[in-house]
Parts: sequence; structure tokens; C-alpha cells
Amino acid sequence: MIEFRSTSYDLSKPLATMAERAKQDGFEFYYTRHIAEDVFELELRRDYIGVKTNISGEYMNKYVPQSCVGGVLMGEYDRMAYMLGAVTGCNNAPEDLR
Repeated sequence: MIEFRSTSYDLSKPLATMAERAKQDGFEFYYTRHIAEDVFELELRRDYIGVKTNISGEYMNKYVPQSCVGGVLMGEYDRMAYMLGAVTGCNNAPEDLR
């Protein structure tokens, strides 16, 4: 559960879904909450290469309704998986980047 001044989000289901998908894609998935900075960090790794993104708690609070949290996080996962796939040459890389 992540809580802001006026909103709280239950991230357990979206994070579990991301972790399962990462496992199926051959990636390692990491989630870190930086309370003092009001951000959380998502990371995908494969073969010692990683891609990270930070999502602002303020942004989530202002612009993302609870019903859309899973979609926003999966969109971030897709973006990170594409970038990591392009760098490592695994399943998500476009042909011209392999």
C-alpha cells in the first residue's frame, strides 16, 4: 500500500503482475520506494544490464485514478522491456537493433 496526503494506492496486484511478467520474459524485476523523495523506482535487469524508471508520487496522486494504476505501471513495464530488449538483444528488440 502506498499512501499520499489525500490518496492511497494498493500496488500489490500490479507489482505482482509485473514481477510475474518479468519472470516469463526472462528479466529480473525490482521495486523500490523512496519515501523522502516521494518517488518509486521500477527496474528490469537481464545479464547485469538494467533499465530503471522513477515515478513521482505527486504525479500519481494528481493524475492517475486508482482504476488506472495497473495500466500506468504496465505501460512503464512495456517501455522498460522494449529498451532492455533492444540493448540485450532478447525478445523485445526490433530487428534493426539486434
